[in-house]
Amino acid sequence: MAPERATKAKSKADDDFAFAASQQSSASSDDAFQTAVAEQIMAAQDKKKKEKERRFLTNAGRRIDGETEAAAESFRTSLEEVQTAFSTFVQDYAQVEDEIRRLWTEVGKIGVGPLAQARQTANVEADRARKDAQVAGLAAMAGAGADMDALISLMDAPEGPGGGGEV
Repeated sequence: MAPERATKAKSKADDDFAFAASQQSSASSDDAFQTAVAEQIMAAQDKKKKEKERRFLTNAGRRIDGETEAAAESFRTSLEEVQTAFSTFVQDYAQVEDEIRRLWTEVGKIGVGPLAQARQTANVEADRARKDAQVAGLAAMAGAGADMDALISLMDAPEGPGGGGEV
């Protein structure tokens, strides 16, 4: 490897010499040098700018990925909660429907006749109790009316032999 390095170094030195020999004057050499330096500075600045943009895009991509992942996780959690609530609702609904079906089956076994008869009997008893209460109320009113008449008669009756009840 050492001889290979020496060959490369010699080749580079020859190229540098050829470059220097090809320059016509020192003024044009200075201009070329300044142009070369300016190009190197611009290339370095472009390289730094591209590296800075690459880092910015990489960091922005990571941040966006993080935000997107957080939103996706929140969505997945919410979706699981909705699915759990819906599953619970469906199970509860099925239980209620089963209970309703059981009650209708029981009503079908008993039949509507006995239920209607029981309702009719309850209505007749309630009607009888209402009528009895009305008769008792009318009797109480009649008694109160008779007591009122007796009180009025008592107040209108003369007191003693001389007459009027006025004082």
